[in-house]
Amino acid sequence: MFFVKVITQNTPFSFTPENVGEEAGEVLSLTNVVLAPGSVVRPLSYIQNGGSLYIKKDSEEFLVASLTKEAPQATINLFVSLADEVTLLVKGNATLHVVGFFEPDQDADLPFGEEDLEEEDEEEEEEEEEVPQVAQKPKQVAEKPKDNKQPAKPAQQTQVKPQ
Repeated sequence: MFFVKVITQNTPFSFTPENVGEEAGEVLSLTNVVLAPGSVVRPLSYIQNGGSLYIKKDSEEFLVASLTKEAPQATINLFVSLADEVTLLVKGNATLHVVGFFEPDQDADLPFGEEDLEEEDEEEEEEEEEVPQVAQKPKQVAEKPKDNKQPAKPAQQTQVKPQ
């Protein structure tokens, strides 16, 4: 399911069960952040000019992307679980468009009863991946003649044990 939010300094988005519908899914994959067209970009400091997207978990904030007129978009790969209860927020006087999608619920896609079949298939594949130990063929070792006049003794078989 498609996800898009317009976020400004005054409108953070809290990713909580209350703010997300049941049909959305439990995991949000954020893929792109764009400085909105016509966004008002004012200097934040003498170094930075733009807006920054942060993700807040509990009392800690983590920078996800910084956008400017020169770099107005960022491709990201961020997965957020509904159980995390995080907030997306913007610092700076810019409007950001955050785009992504909700990961489909794996069990909801399967018809009734096929979850068990899928688990059995995975178990069979794991068993097939195990490498059986195969006994090696015995090597034949011929003895060298002691002098050139005597013929070589017949080869003896020796058993090599698998390790």
